[in-house]
Amino acid sequence: MISRLRTSTIIGLFILLFVAIPIQSDEEVQVGRYSSIQPVPTSSQEDVFQAIATIEFPDTIQTVGDAIRFSIQDQGFRLASPQSVDERMKILLDLPLPKAHRRLGPMPLKLTLETLAGPVWRVVQDPVHRLVGFELCDDGTKDSK
Repeated sequence: MISRLRTSTIIGLFILLFVAIPIQSDEEVQVGRYSSIQPVPTSSQEDVFQAIATIEFPDTIQTVGDAIRFSIQDQGFRLASPQSVDERMKILLDLPLPKAHRRLGPMPLKLTLETLAGPVWRVVQDPVHRLVGFELCDDGTKDSK
């Protein structure tokens, strides 16, 4: 009788042990008692230009160029020289920062850069050298017929 009780207790303990151990797939990592995540980068980690942020520029930021540099400084990107993208980019960078642009977001970084530059400029990325620049979408000249 005692050996039967001991055997059933041992079997019961084994069953309890296997039920209590969480079963995890290779696609998930447990981060809490009741939660797990997939070990993959987020979309903003894969593409920093999709990261959502709210940026408030300090008073020391006076030009659009300063604001663009401030926006990308923590993202591992640098502003390309105007000569390497579009020499007219210097005009954009030297413009005063509008008061309406002192606080931007929450929005993706790419949209922040597009907002700072304005609708006639297109954001250009060089992911190899981690550079950001701007090109004119339309140079403003119209063909006369």
